[in-house]
Amino acid sequence: MPYLKYTRYDNCYENAVCVYMAGSGMFAFRYDENGGDFFYFVNGKPELNTRNAFSFQFNKISGNAISGNALEWRNVKTAVEPYVFEWNGRYEDLTNNSRRGCRKENQISGTYCTKLIQLNDWKITKDYPW
Repeated sequence: MPYLKYTRYDNCYENAVCVYMAGSGMFAFRYDENGGDFFYFVNGKPELNTRNAFSFQFNKISGNAISGNALEWRNVKTAVEPYVFEWNGRYEDLTNNSRRGCRKENQISGTYCTKLIQLNDWKITKDYPW
């Protein structure tokens, strides 16, 4: 927080903490017992549309957990991983999944975008859907 240039922060948008950036834009952070979400709103308002909202979702995992690939299991006490509910473990499904795939027409519900970025070493590659 000390490194972000912001004008104010408050509780807002579905029980989230919103941080209003100096200049423009707003970050919203929320979490619950299942994990957390990070949103960036380009216009500084919590309006969900494909030109304004970008979301990054994480889940808390305990016990046997998915590691990188849905087919690799490891035993952990607690971990935080990108959201992959109902993912079939194939890289292509991260963008092609009709309900959760990371693609422009699915942007608001494209919950696999965070996993796609993670599997590309936390970089947004040239083939990223935006």
